[in-house]
Amino acid sequence: MHILIMPSWYKTPKKPIDGTFFEDQARMFQKQGHQVGILFSKHTLSFLGNTRFNIESKIENFIDNGIPIFYSMTQSYIPIPGRIPTKLDVLQTSLAGYRKYLEYKKTYGKPDIIHAHSVRWGGVIANYISNREQIPYFLTKHFTGWIIGSKRHANAFRKILIKTVENSNKTFVVSSYYKQELLKKYSLNDDKLKVVPNIVSSIFYENRCETKIENPVRLVVIGYLIKRKNHLMLFQALKLLNDRGLNTHLKVVGSGRNDAFEKELKSFVTINNLEKQIEFAGLLNRLEVVEAIKESHILLSGSTFETFGVNIIEGLSIGRPCVVFDSGGPRDIMRTKDGILISKKSSKAFANAIQEIINNYKNYDQREISESCNKRFGEKTIYDIIFSEYLQA
Repeated sequence: MHILIMPSWYKTPKKPIDGTFFEDQARMFQKQGHQVGILFSKHTLSFLGNTRFNIESKIENFIDNGIPIFYSMTQSYIPIPGRIPTKLDVLQTSLAGYRKYLEYKKTYGKPDIIHAHSVRWGGVIANYISNREQIPYFLTKHFTGWIIGSKRHANAFRKILIKTVENSNKTFVVSSYYKQELLKKYSLNDDKLKVVPNIVSSIFYENRCETKIENPVRLVVIGYLIKRKNHLMLFQALKLLNDRGLNTHLKVVGSGRNDAFEKELKSFVTINNLEKQIEFAGLLNRLEVVEAIKESHILLSGSTFETFGVNIIEGLSIGRPCVVFDSGGPRDIMRTKDGILISKKSSKAFANAIQEIINNYKNYDQREISESCNKRFGEKTIYDIIFSEYLQA
């Protein structure tokens, strides 16, 4: 088949590691012998700013290890406060995306399937192209903001989501929890939604290995430095463990989207004399993330809300037990054999769970953890599910 993937965010020269799980899916189809292309459309709702003139608005199309990537960058012409999309915004980005699609089609031919990731703006443009070109399109929903973001409850957003989902051949949602939340909050047809987990990249399973607990106990957390990821609670848990005399070291992988909040986290570390226990590693590339997990004993996730939890399956795929807050999506991931899923959201509960894993570390079969994760979330499993839907279309 010829499959055109349309993510709503993707890597650019300024952000070279954005949208890695979208690329994972593209590579999955490429490995199976399909023709694959990527069309990334970004539309900025803010009227102010320099998106029209900066380097990202002039990104050249290129071929990335056999996959052609086309970019379409637009910015709203309407100075409306609140960043709410208008019909003109939808038309503007749809027409721009369609023009870029025609460029792609001229060189690579008409695709058999379009697969969009997230509604804004990949799903919107996929819907438009599907209508113009009579191509089946599928949508995968990842984004947390449709459930917890206040702007997503605006009528304009709701209409966009419902229309994009209902017009798709099938919309894949990454966890059963996310599906139920969408059905509760929006008027969607249950039959349109199918739970299909995210893929764990094969690079993690290929680097699976076992380790023995030792001092210091090495912990790792992976995620943007934003409040929802709950790093401050993790640091408080680490302080409790430190006060109990446990020798731990936490590597914090990820960058901040808010300088003030990142400073707040680093200030907490300094004030509580945790500089030796907590290391800010910054944003790492895929290979560096693999090494960070391999060097660790336990992977942590303190997020208060997750539609899935890619960082968790990356840890499990290498063989590391995890300590995870029950933030929704991880319910489809975590087994008792994989670590501890915490229902009580407190630093003390998290510290107790980490200590329990440490005390019983030898009981966690790291090889079985890795094998089970790959069986449930590996490329072959997810490929078979998605491709069967393509065939029906």
